[in-house]
Amino acid sequence: MSRALRAQIQTLDHLAPGIEDGMFAIYNRYYEATSRQRFLADLNCKTHVVLLFDEQNRIRGFSTIARYFHTMVSPLNIPATVQVLFSGDTIIEHDYWGQQTLPIAWIEQAGRFKAQHPDLPLYWLLIVKGYRTYRYLSVFTKKYYPAAPELTSECARDDTGKDYPSINLQSLSHGLASEKFNKAYNKDTGCIVFPESHGHLAEGWADIPERVKSRPEVAYFLARNPGFHLGHELVCLTELCADNLTRRARTAFERGLS
Repeated sequence: MSRALRAQIQTLDHLAPGIEDGMFAIYNRYYEATSRQRFLADLNCKTHVVLLFDEQNRIRGFSTIARYFHTMVSPLNIPATVQVLFSGDTIIEHDYWGQQTLPIAWIEQAGRFKAQHPDLPLYWLLIVKGYRTYRYLSVFTKKYYPAAPELTSECARDDTGKDYPSINLQSLSHGLASEKFNKAYNKDTGCIVFPESHGHLAEGWADIPERVKSRPEVAYFLARNPGFHLGHELVCLTELCADNLTRRARTAFERGLS
């Protein structure tokens, strides 16, 4: 039987009937310390949903996106507006792990967002409570924060060819996280810690195989977010521009741009 998946982007205000039920069923299967009310409250703060369907049109995974604009003070003391894509819950059913349908669709959609405002830098704000999600950064981007220095390379120019004043990823990451999560964000650790878990991987799904722990990006994630199994979330940031994307991601991004 084929296990091919297809991706579809829907805006939150146009979700088809039954989509929320299907999304929550998957979420509830893999996460503890959650409820339908909490799930829907988080979903209602988003603007877009990336859905994965199998050949029987059943939902097998999803990711949520909140797209917004943020004004900051640039290093030259000039107000600068940037686009931000904030990633919410991202889940793929275990039988489909390893497929890249969802991240490729996500990156292509990011290209569409960039095409709408080509002169504004586009940043991906990602909060991570699992090493698999953290690894998306090293697979698809060259420079991101936080990362072990040996794992990233510099991105100097945007895909438009226009040079932007240098924006420090760490500084922007702190600013965005402080604005969005207030006291739950710890600037010293770079992690979001709520008084009680807002959802963490259920027992069995949070386990990390010993052979995986030694991989540099996984070891770094565990060092930065040792409380991931309790629902602590590491704040990550990268710029989505053609020169900062690896080959496969860049191809998808440029499809969206065109």
